[in-house]
Amino acid sequence: MRHYSRTLPLLCAAYICGALSACKNVPEGIIEPDTMAQLLADLHTGEAVVDANRRNYPQERDRAALKEAIYDKYGVSGEEVDSSLAWYGRNIRKYVEVCDKSIEILEHRMIESGNRLAAANALAVSGDSVDIWPYPRFIHVSPRGATRSLTFNFSHDENWDSGDIYTWRAKFANTSGTTNWGIVTEYADGKTETLHASFAGDGWQEITFFTDTVQPAARIYGYLTLSGKNADDAFIDSMGIVRKRFNETLYSQHYRQRKLKNIEGRLHPAVQVDGPSDDSEK
Repeated sequence: MRHYSRTLPLLCAAYICGALSACKNVPEGIIEPDTMAQLLADLHTGEAVVDANRRNYPQERDRAALKEAIYDKYGVSGEEVDSSLAWYGRNIRKYVEVCDKSIEILEHRMIESGNRLAAANALAVSGDSVDIWPYPRFIHVSPRGATRSLTFNFSHDENWDSGDIYTWRAKFANTSGTTNWGIVTEYADGKTETLHASFAGDGWQEITFFTDTVQPAARIYGYLTLSGKNADDAFIDSMGIVRKRFNETLYSQHYRQRKLKNIEGRLHPAVQVDGPSDDSEK
């Protein structure tokens, strides 16, 4: 009995150490999956901040300092991050799990950020320059999803003016083929203006629409479609639509938009403005 009483604690300790090692699932010196997912999400967010504020980060050393600050937050070094990425690259299943977790973190952050920004914009949409995008800023387009398109639709309110300018802007990553997008504006007199564009590749892209200076728009809507040939995940970051007031020095751009007339000169019922209809006057 005395022999078992001495060896039992040692066996228990060995078992616990083995269990902890099994739970860890990564070698010594490799950053844990959950921590790695958080770290990658922070690095992606930091890169987005740098790209959106190049005046504040003009030098490479400024960007490197931001990255080092993120490393310090998790108590790791650049060498540890590099060796961890190399290990995950050799263990694809673990790497995919980390990437999926990192994407979930980013999507959650963007949804929260978009909700806060939309709430703030609701209090200040009457400004001369304001981002009116009310939806999530970060969008993950999966090949397993039902669609590779997104749309927006805004109806007229008291803050809209004639000649307003709308710039739709976002940063694209891991796209392939051609991306098509466009903005359509309908007016109370039944006229419609459209602007369509396409681009290939990643990075920042934008499309700018100039509304008529004679009358404010009744409705503005748009679409974006990624190439259906892409079998990989695509990402859209920092999505936004900035509305600015009329600028006479830029108004010549208005003439590149296509002008159409609705059938019978009427608005679609979805954009009918207040007031008596043609039928009610007969």
